[in-house]
Amino acid sequence: MGNKLFISQIQRYSMHDGPGIRTTYFLKGCNLRCQWCHNPETQHRYREIQYMEKRCRGCGVCLNVCPEKAISIKNNRWQLDLEKCAVCGVCVENCYADALQMSGRYVDIRDTLDDACYDDLIFGWGGITLSGGEPMLQIEEVSEMLKMAKEKGIHTAVDTAGCVSWSNFEKIIPYTDLFLFDVKAVRNHIHKEYTGVANRLILENLKRLSRTGKTEIWIRMPLIHQVNDSDEDISAFTAYYRELGKIERIDLLTYHSYGLYKAQSLQMKAKVFQEPDAGRMQKIKEMIQSVNKNVVIS
Repeated sequence: MGNKLFISQIQRYSMHDGPGIRTTYFLKGCNLRCQWCHNPETQHRYREIQYMEKRCRGCGVCLNVCPEKAISIKNNRWQLDLEKCAVCGVCVENCYADALQMSGRYVDIRDTLDDACYDDLIFGWGGITLSGGEPMLQIEEVSEMLKMAKEKGIHTAVDTAGCVSWSNFEKIIPYTDLFLFDVKAVRNHIHKEYTGVANRLILENLKRLSRTGKTEIWIRMPLIHQVNDSDEDISAFTAYYRELGKIERIDLLTYHSYGLYKAQSLQMKAKVFQEPDAGRMQKIKEMIQSVNKNVVIS
């Protein structure tokens, strides 16, 4: 769409997506399918209707206004026939309880940057973060936005899983102050089983990026009990880490189940995992501090 980003939402006053108080854009579209996905509404590159069950008042207006008769209530459960639904948004517009929401809209880069500039003035030190999904799947639009942001003096960050061509990195490195680089698992069989893709390209991109010396990098590691939190997994990471260039920080992200509710709102299947306990997280932190002292548990 040229000068427009396709997003699920904009989160203002964000304090967990880079330094300071930031404006975070969640772009739609991802080429990984992490089984613990915290933002399932960003996986697909098309509009989707979300049903927030806890907000529903059971008024039935959505059933009556739907042009395609795609909505029904069976056994006291709201259902959307995805094959019938035209994603026209009429039901969303008529839901007074805001239980129905549209995930997926285009925003003009210039207009939304003006809003981000305003936020920057109000909140002080911060900037913008492009997250997702995988923001680099919209590389032309992302490159344009980052370039414009730098021209306005806004700090820029990109949250990526790194499963893209290196040429995509080359397009945005000059305009990106910080990469938040997700490392799901270093052992390839674990990565492939739980994300659906191999990790060779991802690890090679991180290695290459870290050796450019042209941008700051924070590694983000989601940790899921009995998936990627064993001593063997962490040892594999520290061995790989020794091949990297400069990394400023490592964030250990404890698994949480917030994504389950959002997956249910989209009628998507979701798997329940366990989080490592506090003792295990501390042990992992200590193991990783053997290669980088700046480790943060989030």
